[in-house]
Amino acid sequence: MSDGYGSLRGVIGFCLVIVSALLLIGAAPVASADSLSGAGSAGSSVVAARIEPVRIIVVDKKGQITEILSNGSGDIMPSVHKGNAEGPTTALTPAISKQYAAIMSGVDQRKTGVIYKRQDDSLKPARFFNSAIVSTLLTGNQ
Repeated sequence: MSDGYGSLRGVIGFCLVIVSALLLIGAAPVASADSLSGAGSAGSSVVAARIEPVRIIVVDKKGQITEILSNGSGDIMPSVHKGNAEGPTTALTPAISKQYAAIMSGVDQRKTGVIYKRQDDSLKPARFFNSAIVSTLLTGNQ
């Protein structure tokens, strides 16, 4: 079972692969203040990498948002996945966009990781007591 962080780990892993490949092929390092001033030890280099912010919306079969994951804050264009964060991508429809806007208005967007997870309402008492089975048991009507 996926923990929902696979895509975020994938982005970080991809960045590490790129940095490693650059080091292996001897790519020019990013200049630092020390290297420009001549300070520092001979042969030292600085490598910099930037991890782009990602926001993932997970939807169920009905197109309802079940989870939102993020590794950054602010206005990030989300990608939409079916089933889980590693599931197939799908379009950001107007219906999903509307749900997303409503959810994000109440979420701390500085938080990273799982920033929203829908509550499973199948176990709520109101739903149970309104069911036809319980109604029949309580009233004796069939």
